[in-house]
Amino acid sequence: MNRLKFDGKGSELFMIQVKNFFLKLVTFGIYSFKAKVNVRQYLWSRMSYEGQSFSFAGQAMDQVRGLGWVIAMGLGLLAVACGAFFVHPLLAIPFVYCGIALLVIRMKFGGFRYKVRNTTYRKIRGNVAPDAFNHYLKEAVKGAFLTMLTLGVYRSWNQINLMKIKWNATSWGRQPFSFHGDGKEFFWLNFKGVLLTMVTLGLYAPWYVANRYRYVASHLHFMGQPFKFEMTGSQLFGTFFIMLFGAILSLGIATPWLMCLAIREISSTFSYTGTVDFSRIEDDLRASAKSGGDNAGDALDFDHDFDFAM
Repeated sequence: MNRLKFDGKGSELFMIQVKNFFLKLVTFGIYSFKAKVNVRQYLWSRMSYEGQSFSFAGQAMDQVRGLGWVIAMGLGLLAVACGAFFVHPLLAIPFVYCGIALLVIRMKFGGFRYKVRNTTYRKIRGNVAPDAFNHYLKEAVKGAFLTMLTLGVYRSWNQINLMKIKWNATSWGRQPFSFHGDGKEFFWLNFKGVLLTMVTLGLYAPWYVANRYRYVASHLHFMGQPFKFEMTGSQLFGTFFIMLFGAILSLGIATPWLMCLAIREISSTFSYTGTVDFSRIEDDLRASAKSGGDNAGDALDFDHDFDFAM
């Protein structure tokens, strides 16, 4: 069983962030796009598995194009809303609400696919099937209605279905992942977690998050074998505690060191239980495809789904 390893150093990340800060200052913020890429390239390069490092293939222009896509979609939505307003003022409300909801869904999925497609290991990219978003959109819309109708009960099934769509469409090269979570099991996990978090005034939250990670990792498979997440709630609580008070006491200066600490602690508890047959991994040239919606989801940090348990 091989674990992820992160050997990034706070001092190195600090120097990258100092450089980014001054270049953003002298370029009036324009360097922000490149600054984001600089940090990712460093963090990805310090993460390794079986002695081989990952790399990040994204570019600053992806962020620029993503913001352009957002502006174009926003102007289009505004035009539709204005047209509906002139027909009847109340018609603009559902158009705007539905339009924003659809854009958020597109960018959430896009942020995930952007990260996967720009993560490289052994010179092979990850990929997410081009038609996966159509299925994701249908489930997201259906899930929103059923969650409202069931007063939140369906939410766990919706989350499991969305993860199935994403991960079953995801591959490393041409070798697919698969996800086998169950909505009923996830419901009771969430029910217990939310209840205990409320009863303990939030103190149980790290244990709840750790349980979700363990569940999702154990039901995510690659080449027929599951992943494993072994961080306990107490370890996660300790990591968050150190990060929070370290950042406060240092007035934010220690953030690079704290970030490296957190990534190192969390990644060291994540492993793959099987053995990868690298001879079976073939590159997928479709993984280099660019998409405005994917770029936008990443540019605006709509990439929380990359955190697969949330």
